[in-house]
Amino acid sequence: MRSHGIRLGILFTGLVVSSQAAAFMVFIDRPTFLDPALGEVEVVARVEASESVRSMALFVDGRPQAILESAPYRWIIDVGEQNEEHLFQVVATSQSGDIAEAVVETPRLQIDEQVDLELQQLYVTVTREGRAVEDLRRSQFAIEDRGEPQEVVTFERGNIPLTAVLLLDVSGSMSGAELEMALSSSRAFIEGLQSLDQAMLLMFSDRIIRATKFTGFREVLTAALSDVTATGATALNDYLYVGLKQLERQQGRRVVLLLSDGIDSASALEVKDVLQYSDHNPSLIYWLRLPAPGAKISSAWRDAEGYRRELARLEDLVLRSGGRILDLVGVEEAASAFSDVLEELRDQYVLGYYPTTRSDDGTWHPVKVRVRGRGLKVRTRRGYIDF
Repeated sequence: MRSHGIRLGILFTGLVVSSQAAAFMVFIDRPTFLDPALGEVEVVARVEASESVRSMALFVDGRPQAILESAPYRWIIDVGEQNEEHLFQVVATSQSGDIAEAVVETPRLQIDEQVDLELQQLYVTVTREGRAVEDLRRSQFAIEDRGEPQEVVTFERGNIPLTAVLLLDVSGSMSGAELEMALSSSRAFIEGLQSLDQAMLLMFSDRIIRATKFTGFREVLTAALSDVTATGATALNDYLYVGLKQLERQQGRRVVLLLSDGIDSASALEVKDVLQYSDHNPSLIYWLRLPAPGAKISSAWRDAEGYRRELARLEDLVLRSGGRILDLVGVEEAASAFSDVLEELRDQYVLGYYPTTRSDDGTWHPVKVRVRGRGLKVRTRRGYIDF
């Protein structure tokens, strides 16, 4: 039986450190808690320490595997072909005898599950001349679902806690100063989170480079931003889907913040596949769009016209979710863009209603929100798929 201590580490941080935590920490970079483990699995650990490491031991499902005495800390382990959870644990010992450990529990390979959409919640941004309007009453809002008026049964406004996936493109095009600026901006976003907010950090290229679980501990999120290398191609569609999927089981206001130029060169999924899933996932998507490469984009994956279509579909996906696109001149503007998004989210209204007509047949329900008042502009998700 696994100990409660290990379970607690997985639930809150995925990281357990010695009493001298600031001086000696260990992380598992691969596999992540998002990756089902089948067959041969690469395990990669990383140490942040002010002194050298005497040894690094690997345990899988509580059984010792191998001990390394020097970096790189990398193992190839065969976990078998059964579809089941696995627990990976590394224990590092410093030259002075301090011990640090990290744990990651990988999931079973899951079949997509249906999302319960009986109560519809809409996150509504209202502005006048570009400034948020925060003093509206329930009676000023009207909702239409498939053109039919709906009764607003829940109404909240103001600073409502959020659950966010911070989705960072760290592919090879983000190397050097751009990567450092992106990481610095992400730290600023994390520092802006409030006590009841939860966030998950997901850095990707053509694979997951680094990921955390959802946590309200800002120290855990900022620690994951250290020692990151930009590498590989970009599988944006695949990992946008992963981010939305991770939010599926979370409560409250759910948000994806994507920092990328949007050029996907390695995904198995197309944008239309992610759009289909997003249409029955109530998460908002905000795209902090970096400038695309100046030259005409084409590859063996798709031609220039194919890239143009995919980018247009990605724009549509973001806007359909009720989020928005923030165009950046360069990555140095990311910090202020993150701040703008947080401010907007703090000012939103949350409206809930039970649709008067349910078909449960996978049809699209267009939704409109109207607000009585002079010069008001409204933004919310454009609808949902009825399952």
